[in-house]
Amino acid sequence: MNHEEEKASTQAEGSGPAEGTQPHVPEGAPAEGGDQQPPAEPVEAEGGVQEKFLFGKRILVDLPIASTIKRICDLSKKLVPEPIWPDPDKEPLPPPVTHSIVKPPPNRKERPPVTLFSVWTPKDGSAVPEEGADGAAEKLPEMHNTQSRWILQPKEVKKIYVKFFSKNIGNFDQVLQFEIVGSYKPFNLNLNAICEFPTINSNFKNVFMAQKKSRPAQAPESYLSKCFVVSENVFDFGPLLIGKDPEKRHTDELVKKVNSSVFQISNNGKYSLNATFCLKSSLPTEEGGLGEKSPFILDPETMDLKVDETKDLTVYSFPHEAKLFKDEVICLLKDNPNPVIFNV
Repeated sequence: MNHEEEKASTQAEGSGPAEGTQPHVPEGAPAEGGDQQPPAEPVEAEGGVQEKFLFGKRILVDLPIASTIKRICDLSKKLVPEPIWPDPDKEPLPPPVTHSIVKPPPNRKERPPVTLFSVWTPKDGSAVPEEGADGAAEKLPEMHNTQSRWILQPKEVKKIYVKFFSKNIGNFDQVLQFEIVGSYKPFNLNLNAICEFPTINSNFKNVFMAQKKSRPAQAPESYLSKCFVVSENVFDFGPLLIGKDPEKRHTDELVKKVNSSVFQISNNGKYSLNATFCLKSSLPTEEGGLGEKSPFILDPETMDLKVDETKDLTVYSFPHEAKLFKDEVICLLKDNPNPVIFNV
């Protein structure tokens, strides 16, 4: 502001405001209705003359709003009618609906995997055979092993099958766990299965009628007859005359008694079995055969044994020259890769 503008402003204040006009209210002046008039502030002008500014009163005016929240709500009630609420006593009841609350199961402990047993379910429409008197069905229905959940209606029964398979022999125990939706309690089904080969009792006390722990060192006690020597693991026929006709074993009882011995073959396994007997000397050379004529004869060469059944294997010996003969009686069991060998 220059000097001329300051002087004009001072003159305007000294004459007072014009009629019908509002006085100029500087920023920071007191509001209207104050008790005291604010003092004038001196201003030093050019030439050393002091001039004063006079502040007027502040005027506050309330401006009304055309629409308020309350007025808007009152107008809305007039335009939008209230809904007509039905009488609950006169309305029909809806049909009953049953709901169930299913909660997530708690954290389960890590369970050992079931590797030897599998659960099989008959396919829809396949006929489930009836069990016989022994509790076993003749023919199983068509099944699949992809189902692990079953829905049972009240009083309903469903039949599932458990299969066992193992590549090793032994006694196996595993646990199948079942759960019901809505229950946190597992239902354990303990399973036990035995995997074995068909076997015979190879204990020398069961096979041979006479046994001796060791052979006497001095002759003639060392010449044993029809005796199994435990220390040598061999059955000794003893000294026999040469030149006898093997065909007389069917007709001559004396020849049969002197030149034969009986091995007891017992089925001590879990299954019925078929046994085949042969001599190692009768095998081809490339299969380990001895390649020479053997004086031993086996009768019968095959036999079928039920569980806990015992039959006799007759072994004949007809030497054709004066020397020591050795051979092996090999017993081959069906469905068993391990043969049983008796040294003679």
